[in-house]
Amino acid sequence: MEPSARTGGRGASARAHSPATARSTHAVVPSPIGPLTLLCADGALTGLHMEAGQHRPPVESFGVRDESVPLLVEAARQLSAYFAGRLIDFDLPVRLHGTPFQRRVWAALADIPYGETVSYGELAAQIGQPSAARAVGLANGRNPVAVIVPCHRVVGATGSLVGYGGGLDRKRYLLRLEQRRGGLEPSRHGVGRRLWEYARSGAGPDECPSSDGGDGMLYGAEHVKRYIETDGKEGHDWRRGAPVLLLTTTGRRTGLKRTKALIYQPHGDDYLVVASKGGSDSQPEWYLNLRDNPDVEVQVWGDRFKARARTATAEERPQLWQKMLSVWPDYATYQKKTRREIPVVVLERI
Repeated sequence: MEPSARTGGRGASARAHSPATARSTHAVVPSPIGPLTLLCADGALTGLHMEAGQHRPPVESFGVRDESVPLLVEAARQLSAYFAGRLIDFDLPVRLHGTPFQRRVWAALADIPYGETVSYGELAAQIGQPSAARAVGLANGRNPVAVIVPCHRVVGATGSLVGYGGGLDRKRYLLRLEQRRGGLEPSRHGVGRRLWEYARSGAGPDECPSSDGGDGMLYGAEHVKRYIETDGKEGHDWRRGAPVLLLTTTGRRTGLKRTKALIYQPHGDDYLVVASKGGSDSQPEWYLNLRDNPDVEVQVWGDRFKARARTATAEERPQLWQKMLSVWPDYATYQKKTRREIPVVVLERI
């Protein structure tokens, strides 16, 4: 599959702007989900609309039709590769016109990995407004650049396929395409089975996509929410007695705060966490964020403090790795699954 050179492996390079004054140009390209209308202005893609889409603008606003515009030609090429399963990340300049809240939601959409889904509630928590799930759903439905800005990856709290401007058949097609090409099989909720099973296996709290793994434990956005509300009285002691902290990083593309629940071990005045992602060959998003910006926020029980994150050195790692194995032995199994050396991260209080 073709990675994205511009975005480093996730989503389109979505930028938020006020509406452009230049006249739009458009092209219509075929796809397995029907003809797609692509719009561009001022050197950026401003729209991707499906036939009979719920919020499709009037045709008069599309401007001149010109299939030869280089940006539209490139967008059509990347879409063709995406539908053929050869491309997982779009590398296109995208300009999104909307309210500040809508643009925050759309920017967060670009962080949802290919082949994965999040709920409206989880997306609301990611942008720092956990009670705004309904408003997030409305903003999601108004996304002007479908597919490339992946609003189809947002589902109901149980994984149900609710709410999609292009119709649920198209949403189902896109998710199945990504799950199939990403090595994921559809689950009983239409979510990749590998993700669902994280909530029922030995995966850590940061590796579970659902707020309910069916075992009475806390996961995902609900884990974070309850931990914050109760100062860790709910959520600090996790499965098998493993202690959990909250780590907040800054999204390297969106600038939005992201909070994850992670198993930890104290190390003097510092804390250790592991970027395991259940043994995936890719690094977790929170680790990529802190590698780009090491200034983070940490909560342990009710103690909230700023910290600087760093990856343990080659000399430090063997000892620190064993320390983390003592609290969560499954890390050894994760390491056997992946070709990468799973990083141990040191959070140094500042």
